[in-house]
Amino acid sequence: MIRLNLIHNSNNINKVDRIRQLKVHNKILGDLVTASKKQDYMTYETRLNNRFGKTLGYEIFSIDDCTSWANGYSIHVEEDYRNKGFNFGEILRLSSIITMVENKIKTFYIYSVKTAPFFHAKYKFFPDISSIGNAENILNTIITKCKDKNETLKNEAEELLENIISINNTKSIDIFCKDTNNILNEYMQIVLNDKNKYKSHPFPCGFNMKLTLDEILKNKDYFNSLFAKHNINYKI
Repeated sequence: MIRLNLIHNSNNINKVDRIRQLKVHNKILGDLVTASKKQDYMTYETRLNNRFGKTLGYEIFSIDDCTSWANGYSIHVEEDYRNKGFNFGEILRLSSIITMVENKIKTFYIYSVKTAPFFHAKYKFFPDISSIGNAENILNTIITKCKDKNETLKNEAEELLENIISINNTKSIDIFCKDTNNILNEYMQIVLNDKNKYKSHPFPCGFNMKLTLDEILKNKDYFNSLFAKHNINYKI
């Protein structure tokens, strides 16, 4: 089990007051701690370190106080600790969710590489595709993967793809992308509900995603259950 609590004294000094510091105890790796620092006037880095100062994972993101937006540039877990039940990526993501709530950040934008959308979707990130080329690639993937599995969603994707191809109108791009995002989100939630099957549903390309503060508040019971899972003394 991993135990998380707020940390008040540590050799790993947190240098950013606005980002809450967390202490982690792992039964295999011992005491771990998050520590955040400012890289420049808007960019921050949160690292998860062991007691010897070795970094196990990190997230780099920026906060724009003028717009109340954040942009995530990278969330990374060292290779030796991936897919082994340590949940370091989840701990880092929960840290940034707490940061969103406490700093009233309205939207957190990311670009997900093609191997990571399902990870982000678990934490209620929503697709934010704005390119017709990306939309066509994603819809073709859904059509192929939904064949003989979810006929309704497959038909919706086929109809939308036909409209995109046949209607050459730049005014329709926003509508097509919005509809693609809705279909894609439904597809990812279906896959996520089929435990551990997401690895057999790769995407041909990465795409933008976003998490809103409203979505966090709407799903606060879910996030509170994740805090409780890690014994984080925090509730939304």
